[in-house]
Formats: sequence, structure tokens, C-alpha cells
Amino acid sequence: MNLKQKLKDLLEAKVKGWKGATRYRRPILKVASVSDPMWLKLKENFPSHLMPWEIFEGAKSVVVFFLPFTEDVIESNQRGYYSSREWAIAYVETNAFLYELSLEMLGFLKEHGYTGISVKPTHNFDEEKLISYWSHRHVGFIAGMGTFGINNMLITEEGCGGRLNSFVTDAILDPDEKFTEEACLFKREGTCGLCIEKCPVGALKIDGFDRFSCYKHCLENDLYHGDLPKTDICG
Repeated sequence: MNLKQKLKDLLEAKVKGWKGATRYRRPILKVASVSDPMWLKLKENFPSHLMPWEIFEGAKSVVVFFLPFTEDVIESNQRGYYSSREWAIAYVETNAFLYELSLEMLGFLKEHGYTGISVKPTHNFDEEKLISYWSHRHVGFIAGMGTFGINNMLITEEGCGGRLNSFVTDAILDPDEKFTEEACLFKREGTCGLCIEKCPVGALKIDGFDRFSCYKHCLENDLYHGDLPKTDICG
């Protein structure tokens, strides 16, 4: 049995049957081996970032998956200073759905004699330094999900309009190849750069990212959508 393909099939079926307000395109699932040398490179650059074996003893593989929003959700968030209502709802719904999906896939693996642990989709970072203890984006990069743009997002084959989550397991799953093509148009060709132009608080620069200005704006969005659960999101 190809467990990795079974996980993909399960993920696609669950997303297809989703009854929430937010709609998704076809999800992407990738796998990284814990023996990949890029984990140690990540630790060198971000010493506070946990390694898979620090999260779960006996870890063999890390599974990361991406739920890309439909175009209407993405396009709704291209106007104004604050994030759109649709984007805020998508953030709340998707975070809950991602965790549910992780538990579903871990439950499937448990039926086949394996175990593991999920990491929550968000709010797993140092609120003073604004550095994550477990970055789903960097996990996705190691797993071949995509490359980083100058917008500091992981750009996948379906773009970056969506949400990521990941889990660690003792199942040995075939790792994916690295994403070899540069996905960011600015990095690849010197074109585009719209993310810099559209950032409402000027947090994005060609040569850097002001995470504190960005998060301040995210908290403004949380207040703006105060009737919803926490929505500290970019908009």
C-alpha cells in the first residue's frame, strides 16, 4: 500500500466534502524526510526553530499540506486598508479545518500502525520576537512545496493564496523532490513586485521585511473584524 497516495486521496476527499463558507481548489500534499540536511541548515539560521525529532521522538517523515483558496476569496482581499470579510472568515475557518485534517490523516496512519503529532496552524510563535517555533512555510520549502517570494510567503504551484499545516510521523514516506524553479517573478525575472506596491503599511521591501510593522497591521485587522475569533491577518 502506498500510504502517501492514500493520504493524498484522503485529503482531497475531505476537502471536496467540506461544507464551510470558504471554498478551496485542489489541495497539495508534500513529504520531507527527517534525514534531509536542510533541517540542520534551518536550525543554523533559526536556532529557536524546533526540529521534527524534538517535537516527536522517533520521527521519520514530515507531511505538509496546502489548501489554496478559490479565486473569489483571493480577489476579495485586493482592495482597501483592511482585510476583506471573506478573507477573515477564510482564515478562521481554514485554521480549524487544517487541524481537523491533520488529525484525520494521523488517525488513518494510526490504523496502519503508525503515530505522530500535529502542530497547530498558527499562533505558534514568539510574540516578542515574532519568530515561529515551527514554521509551516519553511517546512513546506524543505518538502518541495514551493519557494519564498519577496513577500515572505511560500509560493506553491497554486500560488500563495491559501493556508498551510504540517504534522510529524514515524511512518517512512517517500520524500518529494525539491521545487527547483524560482516561483517569485521578481526574483526570477525582476518583474512584478506587486506585493511591495500593495502592502498597506510598507512592511515589504526588495531587500527585507519589517515583521513588526506587518504584525501591528495584523492586529489592526483583528480589531476590525472584532466579531470573529482572532483574525490577526494580513490585508
